[in-house]
Amino acid sequence: NDLVLSLSSGSTVQGTVSGLPDGWRTGATVTASGVESFFATTKVGADGSFQVTGVPAGPVTLRAQAGDGLGTSRSATKQVNASDDVPVLQTEIVFDVGFTLTGHVTRAGQAAPNAMVVASLQGGGGRQATTRTDDGGSYTLQGLQEGSYVVTAMADPLSGGGSQVRQTISLTNDQNLDLNFPTAKVAGTVTDADTKQPLSEATVALASDSGPGSVPTQRVATTDSNGHFQFTDILPQAYTLNAQKADYQFDKRSLTASDDGSTESLSIELVRGQGIGIQARDAIYGVPMRSVSARVLDGNRSAVFMGTISLDTTGVGEIPSLKPGTYSLFVNASGYATVVLASVSAPSQQPVQVSLTPGGSADISVGPRSFSNRIMRGTLKTATGIPYPYTLFATDGRIAITSDASGQTGFRRLTNLAPGGYILALDNGGVTTFNIAEGAITPVPLP
Repeated sequence: NDLVLSLSSGSTVQGTVSGLPDGWRTGATVTASGVESFFATTKVGADGSFQVTGVPAGPVTLRAQAGDGLGTSRSATKQVNASDDVPVLQTEIVFDVGFTLTGHVTRAGQAAPNAMVVASLQGGGGRQATTRTDDGGSYTLQGLQEGSYVVTAMADPLSGGGSQVRQTISLTNDQNLDLNFPTAKVAGTVTDADTKQPLSEATVALASDSGPGSVPTQRVATTDSNGHFQFTDILPQAYTLNAQKADYQFDKRSLTASDDGSTESLSIELVRGQGIGIQARDAIYGVPMRSVSARVLDGNRSAVFMGTISLDTTGVGEIPSLKPGTYSLFVNASGYATVVLASVSAPSQQPVQVSLTPGGSADISVGPRSFSNRIMRGTLKTATGIPYPYTLFATDGRIAITSDASGQTGFRRLTNLAPGGYILALDNGGVTTFNIAEGAITPVPLP
């Protein structure tokens, strides 16, 4: 019998971008993302027109990005539904006047010129604006919609040494927000606990303690030939400091950064030890993996390791720098679902066996009742009620989806979910259950 393959040409989305100054259309782009992992990008014409072809049927998120070419930019989104019955879909992406956020950026009481300031709507998508401060440290961000934003200022690397400051603001009208770069410092030396010799190429991570409402941050440094490391221009607050190096146990400690010099001469001694051996394979084809990403949490659910593990030709490698104990292990690779091993001992006598599959996807469509201030927030859990880490950065299963410009709908596709049953528990009390099958896409409608 002859095999006939039929390919759909998809729809064409044509539209215009409006609400921009004339000079901003040059260099403006529109990206489109939709079902079946569809993604495309196109340039906006001088008249504000754009066109995206080959769009599969289903919800499509359009995101326009425009700027003045001097460091100031804005974005706007629009969600449409493509259909095979409508070969050409007309739409418009509007850059509304919106709200304006102004303020000053300073460091040690002095103006911070040429600092990059970015306002990002929490939950992803939606409005984003970027600009640079003038010689007096002033900034202006325009075209922001109502919502909660994370505002980040990054110092000019030539004068500020990579300083950052971040703050969350609830925007309901034109507002003012002043940002001040911190001046606290954490520094020290990493040595071998037995020989007292300095250890170069050790990795030191400084993570902020994430309390309610705070924005967790992490900075990473590598020790030099003298075993020295330092973190400058950080907030004077509580942190977790984690030092690790291959063939050594990690050292994790809590501290409060200070600008009085008390946290500038830390001494960290690493003890030799082993970690957890793993052997990873593609569960469908049975072939060894060549590398995986891993995240390890201790008994307090604090991350003690996160990184890429190189594997040999048989798929064997080691997660280093772990003290003897029991850990939770999360393993994945690009295009594969995260595997969770809730109780793994270190050091391990035999490599832990990890089988990875691509898994399936969930298309989450959000209706108006599921939004709170135009954002849906919830927790993705397994059928047994345990938070599911759909990425290594979301081991708590937290998920947020922002509404489109109408405030009535929202969409997000979660890819590479392990096959099985799931619970999506919304912060507003709503609960929905669904099942994921290998290689399938499961619609998850929310009211």
